Amino acid sequence: MVLGELVTADQALGKLLDSPLRASIAFRVGKLVKEVAVHMETFQTVRKELLEKHGTEVKDDNAEEGQISYEFKNGSQEKFNKEIMELMEEEVEKFKVKKFKLKDIEDAGLTARELMSIEWLISDNDGMTLGS
Repeated sequence: MVLGELVTADQALGKLLDSPLRASIAFRVGKLVKEVAVHMETFQTVRKELLEKHGTEVKDDNAEEGQISYEFKNGSQEKFNKEIMELMEEEVEKFKVKKFKLKDIEDAGLTARELMSIEWLISDNDGMTLGS
């Protein structure tokens, strides 16, 4: 599994975390989110360092409080993009979590895009892994 898969799944995992699920499923989601959070925190730290390395902080009056905008000049955007893509390809350990059946999370209201982002966590009712 690569870091990019976790970054892509972050929104769907957050939605699952906030959904009213059976206690056993909610427990598994909570446990998984704690493990993923470690990788996401590290990703955000490195991403911020890359933004500061390649970009220049700019004042944005329309930005939400605490949000910082960056400007890139002289090919620095391409350098940032290259490094962030390399970061997203970094291997991370697979999580020791029992896969969810679609019926376990069907009430979470996930969109097709969100389901696609967590397909590595889902098995169909026959136990066959999606996307395999």
